[in-house]
Amino acid sequence: MKLVNHELNPYEFRYVRVAGAIGISMLSFLLFFHLGTSLYQAVAKALVKHFSSFVAYHVTMELFYGAIYLAAFLLPVLILRFLIRAKGYPIRPMRASMRLSPYLPLIILASVMIIRSSAHINALWTSLLDFSSYYSVGVLSGKAELMWYQILLQFLIGCLIPGICEEILFRGAIQSNCMPFGRTNAILIASVLFALMHESAAQIFYTFVAGILFGIVYDRTGNLWNCIILHTFNNAFSLIDDVIYFNFTKNAILKLAIYEGVLTLLGLFSAVVLILRFAHKRDDLGGDKFVSCPITHQNALRLFLTPTVVLFSVLTVFSILSF
Repeated sequence: MKLVNHELNPYEFRYVRVAGAIGISMLSFLLFFHLGTSLYQAVAKALVKHFSSFVAYHVTMELFYGAIYLAAFLLPVLILRFLIRAKGYPIRPMRASMRLSPYLPLIILASVMIIRSSAHINALWTSLLDFSSYYSVGVLSGKAELMWYQILLQFLIGCLIPGICEEILFRGAIQSNCMPFGRTNAILIASVLFALMHESAAQIFYTFVAGILFGIVYDRTGNLWNCIILHTFNNAFSLIDDVIYFNFTKNAILKLAIYEGVLTLLGLFSAVVLILRFAHKRDDLGGDKFVSCPITHQNALRLFLTPTVVLFSVLTVFSILSF
């Protein structure tokens, strides 16, 4: 290993060490998430007999799961920051001013249109490969109407909390600390890890596309809150799918088709407006003032595949294929 390190220039050496730290943080995420899931299942079995009301039990367990989800994503952020600092490198701060982009509504509609389109492509190839059991129509099983508290819980647990903690980890921590090595490298690294994190063949393609979009929004607006709101709205539009499917059962497929069509038209319109507005401001993602340790694209992948990153990738791919 020492011989290899001597062959690296200082920028590459730093890149490898940061990549190793990212790999450790992602492995810690897997550990925390799966331990948390096991804890949730154990607590759910232990408490089920102590609640006379199913609603109270359901709300309590969903909030408990939300707390586990937050911890599983935010603890690796602290671990990554500690490891980078321990290696003697500066921590790149998360850019999270409260000043939102005035174009955020257009960004949301255009991004959601692209993400949903990629989700349809993902669903197509997973069905062709007989992975159809990997995904279901709704958030909840069955065809029962969703109660108001279930909708609120799903917004909190399935939209808001993931929008916050996933963006803090992948854009705020990972992408930010990879920025010194190139903007394109940083966006791709965060997006690939974001897609692998979902551990699902039914999600891996469109979550990669979503990660690219979230990363570009973070890079271009310089504000993590734009990504958090975009991520939350993207998940919320999927929640609306479930509300239409479960609560408006008469001609539900037709209503979903109309809803999808309206979102697509609004997304196309928003994309055209954004392209016309910013086409003349396009710049190369290869470098800006944040790129202090540039790594060539040819070396970026090879050097990023440290043992910890490879192990995380193997574990997630194995999880995807084992279902």
